[in-house]
Amino acid sequence: MVELRYNTTQQVVVGPILDTQGDPISDQVLRISHWFLRADWGRIPLISHNWVPIPGVAGYYMLSIPFTDVSAMGQAEIYIYDPGDMLQPISLKCRVISQNMWDAKYNSTLLKTEPFAQKG
Repeated sequence: MVELRYNTTQQVVVGPILDTQGDPISDQVLRISHWFLRADWGRIPLISHNWVPIPGVAGYYMLSIPFTDVSAMGQAEIYIYDPGDMLQPISLKCRVISQNMWDAKYNSTLLKTEPFAQKG
């Protein structure tokens, strides 16, 4: 599960995105597909967002999620499907967490621990 920081623009790796034969798809095919962030607070279309192919890794894309799409905390899912059956549907489970919780887990030195020997 991907944890997203509340009210913060971020990048998420999505993939592999494959056609029905299992081959990576091109950027042109992506533009006709349906991409949504389904969340506790509604369904947000992602097709107009910035999708950038990751060089050298066929079928993987970097998705830019603006802070306006993660302006509520809770469960979310990036869901990709094609009504014309050109793509295999995929989903990426996400959770939008508070800025304090995200910072404590990923940006803080507070969680670093030093090993110690217990006498006894």
